[in-house]
Amino acid sequence: MLLGELSREVLNRWQDRMPGFGNVAKAVFGAVLLVIGIAIVAGVDKQLEAALVEASRPGEPDHAFLPPSGTTVMPVRLSAPVAGFAG
Repeated sequence: MLLGELSREVLNRWQDRMPGFGNVAKAVFGAVLLVIGIAIVAGVDKQLEAALVEASRPGEPDHAFLPPSGTTVMPVRLSAPVAGFAG
């Protein structure tokens, strides 16, 4: 009961500030969406994506997802058939 009373008290104090915060948050969110939209139309998003992919690859890009040399990759055999899987 004490927690409920404290929560109501806090909400009553914040009640007059909530609409102002909502308006500011709405404006910021709108500005962020506008900037993202302009970036997409201008093609900046593709350049950014390419730079991030290139920066995330260690070493040579062609070998980024291969196991280290000298390791053996064992095939996995399922013990029971899986529905919808042909193989």
